[in-house]
Amino acid sequence: MTRRIVFLCSGTRGDAQPHIALGARLQQAGAQVRIATHPAFQDAVETSGLSFSPLSDNPNNLLVSPAYYGALTPSAGVWRSLRATLRFWRAAQPAFERMWRDAWLACQEADVIIAGLPTWWAAHIAEALRIPCVFAPLQPLTPTRAFPSPLLPTAWSPGPAWNRLTYWLVEQMLWLPWRSGLDRWRQRDMGLPPLRHMRLFTRSDGALLPCVYGFSRHVAPRPADWPAAHQIAGYWFHDVEQAWQPPASLARFLEAGDPPVYIGFGSYPWHLAPISAQAVVDAVNMAGMRAVVLMDARTAQSIRLPASIYALSNAPHAWLFPRVSVVAHHGGAGTVAAALRAGAPMVVAPIAVDQFFWSRRVEALGIGRALRRRPVSARALAQALVETARDNQARQRARLIQQALADEDGAGQAVALISSM
Repeated sequence: MTRRIVFLCSGTRGDAQPHIALGARLQQAGAQVRIATHPAFQDAVETSGLSFSPLSDNPNNLLVSPAYYGALTPSAGVWRSLRATLRFWRAAQPAFERMWRDAWLACQEADVIIAGLPTWWAAHIAEALRIPCVFAPLQPLTPTRAFPSPLLPTAWSPGPAWNRLTYWLVEQMLWLPWRSGLDRWRQRDMGLPPLRHMRLFTRSDGALLPCVYGFSRHVAPRPADWPAAHQIAGYWFHDVEQAWQPPASLARFLEAGDPPVYIGFGSYPWHLAPISAQAVVDAVNMAGMRAVVLMDARTAQSIRLPASIYALSNAPHAWLFPRVSVVAHHGGAGTVAAALRAGAPMVVAPIAVDQFFWSRRVEALGIGRALRRRPVSARALAQALVETARDNQARQRARLIQQALADEDGAGQAVALISSM
């Protein structure tokens, strides 16, 4: 493979890391790989030996502002969430337009574009440059009659017809807020006509685009009604993280007793978390456990932490999760993957988008518990941690999935699929 491949990566670190891992494998196979993403992820890209192009604005950063609390999530209540989402859509328009221009420049010499859910608009660039676009999402987005769209917070369904309809509804939610901006961008920068309608995974002429999914069939099986061009490759892991060296204080804490539980909510600040930082401390005390808690220094200084809690600012999941007994988290696709790879049972408290889908998969697989009522109380978290830690069947099931993932080569399978397109 000698093609020049550009990945368009936006969103959180959990969105970017699997694409960086896949990019590294594609480069090992002979491709020239560039990752166009936000400056916050530049070190991760260049450490992996890949070329970096900047996307100057990350609209995701707006979501951490209290002004947009509740946007894109039902946790704050329907009406509050709707108002916050409308404010976010208005405020994010300029950031999206700057990001689109940066992406257009980054792709000028590309032979292939690879995009995930946060960069679903990449197909417009590919159309203008007359090159292939491959979607590489971390969640199952292809329309199916088997289950509703994973981007909805509910699994309620009256039947297969409704399930398939939900994908169209989600597509319209993705497209309509940005339609005018997309049309300006298409006409001004790329010389393309305005869109009459939009469907995910299709070009403007209706032709289906290929899709390679970055999750395992052992976790979310492939529906029978998906098109042949949409395949599940398996997870894309980056082994460079396993060589991380912990601070001495963390190493001492881990060695000082039984494996602790891990509690963290990814890139979300505490005011967006499903439970307060103080309630987490109370839950750990109620459970009588030791815990490593993902917590910034400012939050850690604002509350009294007992000796049983280690406040962690950052650590690679690939290094940390094999050293804990239970992983309690928000249900992001990358965090679920890392916990599964470590064979760790989970407690999932979803916040937004596909996290509700993954929380249901964790329950269906019998490898943990989900806490979807808001707010999560200290007592509910303590009970879930204790029950999960004592659930030998959940641990055995988690280890069976761990072994199945060890036998997969998701990145290698993705490279083979992309090479054949």
